[in-house]
Amino acid sequence: MNSELGYVVLEVGGIQNFILGTGKLKEMLGGSELVESLSKDFFTGCCESLGLRLIEPKDARRPEAGEVLALQRNAGALHLLFPSPEAGREFVCAYGLKTLERYPGLPLFAALRPCLWTKESIKDTKRELAGDITRQRNAAPVATGMPMLPLCRPARLDGLPAVAEDDKEAVSLPSQTRRLPELLQNARQRLRKIELDDIPENCRPEWSEDLEELAAGQGKVAFIHMDGNDLGKLFRARLEKIDKEGGSPEKSIQDMGQLSRLVEETTAAAFRAALQRVLEYDLTCGATQKTGDAPAPRALVVPVRPLVLGGDDVTVVARADVALLFIDTFVQAFEGFSREKGTRLSVGVGMVVCPVGYPFLRAFALAEALIKNAKNLTADMPGERPSSMDYLVITNEVDAELETGRQRTAQADGGAWLTAKPLLLRPGELADFVGESIDVLTSLPRSAVRPAMNECRRGKAHADKIWRQLFKNLQRGLGGRHNATLMSTERFQTLFPDDSFFFSRGDRHVTRLGDYLELAHLLPAKPAGYTKYLQNNKEETHA
Repeated sequence: MNSELGYVVLEVGGIQNFILGTGKLKEMLGGSELVESLSKDFFTGCCESLGLRLIEPKDARRPEAGEVLALQRNAGALHLLFPSPEAGREFVCAYGLKTLERYPGLPLFAALRPCLWTKESIKDTKRELAGDITRQRNAAPVATGMPMLPLCRPARLDGLPAVAEDDKEAVSLPSQTRRLPELLQNARQRLRKIELDDIPENCRPEWSEDLEELAAGQGKVAFIHMDGNDLGKLFRARLEKIDKEGGSPEKSIQDMGQLSRLVEETTAAAFRAALQRVLEYDLTCGATQKTGDAPAPRALVVPVRPLVLGGDDVTVVARADVALLFIDTFVQAFEGFSREKGTRLSVGVGMVVCPVGYPFLRAFALAEALIKNAKNLTADMPGERPSSMDYLVITNEVDAELETGRQRTAQADGGAWLTAKPLLLRPGELADFVGESIDVLTSLPRSAVRPAMNECRRGKAHADKIWRQLFKNLQRGLGGRHNATLMSTERFQTLFPDDSFFFSRGDRHVTRLGDYLELAHLLPAKPAGYTKYLQNNKEETHA
């Protein structure tokens, strides 16, 4: 007889909200480390203390008394099978108490349902548990604002009720937990394990926990969020194949675990490659460095800090002038590594370039909308789906809704658009885009570029008129910048064909001129070395 098992789901409610709901990088890093630990070290420690033998997906079999089968162990989410519903209930109680004791304020949700040892029952129960967790999260109370008064003092960083003071600063319970010294210490140790090549002996990479230091005096950072394309389809296709082949529950769980490991390994390899390339650029091109007292090695502030690095879900904060190099290297490595393993993966990227003090929760909401735009661009493309990116540069206050803000700032008269984003991230395309922008910023007359942009705002007819005027000036050799070669008419026509700054995309007229000018916020002061490193991505991919 197929007796009932206990299927348990434990999940942090709103991972990004918990990590980003503060203005301090240290707290974000602490929250990130906490979420990472819940399904790894903290979870395995709980199993050991309860005398449970952990079965990993690669060794999947029906759990017996004193065992637990880990179906999934993602950042902030656990899917577990116990030999009985009673055993699952005992674990939920024990795990919940340990979590409450060690990490008070963490929004942890749990659900339990009985299931059978069949592929169909496990799949159906997983779907039902997802609904249980969603209903719990929707019903969770949030005590903020006027309902707290006059009994509670709000914490400045997140508006939640204050429970303590830290250096005379009122902090909430989640903030107090995110500030635990052990979390930052563990995060540092984990990052130091990343193997980096070709770092000089007299240079020591330093992982900063201060946004101002990370920004290196630029006053702005890039908030980057990435999400894999079509992973749900990939998992479903693998399950359908197993069903057709008459595979067992063990086979199904092992295959899903193998695919999950591939995604995790691909993400880790891509992050390492991107980090390596950015550090090589900094060391070669002389980025801002801190010099220690001799004979201590010089400390190079690592200009990228991961906030979420689990599976295909990646969130990092980076120094603005290396953000494009990091993204391009990550994407090419992500696609290349997965292709080598037999399953090509791609990503959608959303990036918000914002002042250091900009709320990251708002940046995350914008980044999610940007990812949606980027993915829509490639959703119906034939063949292998390429990676893509959309981004937003915030120079002043913007609307909470991305489309509302873009209509206000990027829509010209007559319905034309001053941006051609999103961008495809096929090999070499970002390098070409950056090169084009540098040409516009350095080889067109400064006195003509801004007027051209203003005329584009008035609509296509006005833009076409000033295009013809600027083309004639280039023919005559008029304008130019000090110590810079004036753009040739051939190059000008290549960048802006059809005798216009605008070109057709679907039912819209769009121009890249706005994107080229905007890119000044993402380029270093001396971009020559930068384009060389982006070009290296192109050459290595083709090789």
